[in-house]
Order: sequence, then C-alpha cells, then structure tokens
Amino acid sequence: MRRADAFAERVGPTIEAMQAQGLSLGAIAEQLNERQIRTARGGRWAAMSVKRVIERRAAH
Repeated sequence: MRRADAFAERVGPTIEAMQAQGLSLGAIAEQLNERQIRTARGGRWAAMSVKRVIERRAAH
C-alpha cells in the first residue's frame, strides 16, 4: 500500500487542480492520458482510477 499512497501523493495535486476547474472524473482521466501521465501500474487512466486516487488521498 505504501507504493500506492506515494503515487497518490505525487499525482494527487494535479488531479485536485483539474477538479477545481470543474472537470469530471472522466475528463480528468482523459487529460492525464493526453499528458502521458500513467497510472501507478503504467496503464491508462479511467474515471474509476481517478476516483480511487482522490479517495486514497482523502483517507490520509
């Protein structure tokens, strides 16, 4: 879990900034993919992946 927590801390501020702009989870995922920012496992973002990062950051 530490790796996932560390990843969430790195990418979280970017996601939060996009949320503050009013982007939906799906739109955030699209933006991350366009910027070639990969998930913790090196894959492409989906709305659920974005949601999980937000939830992980909120839990800590």
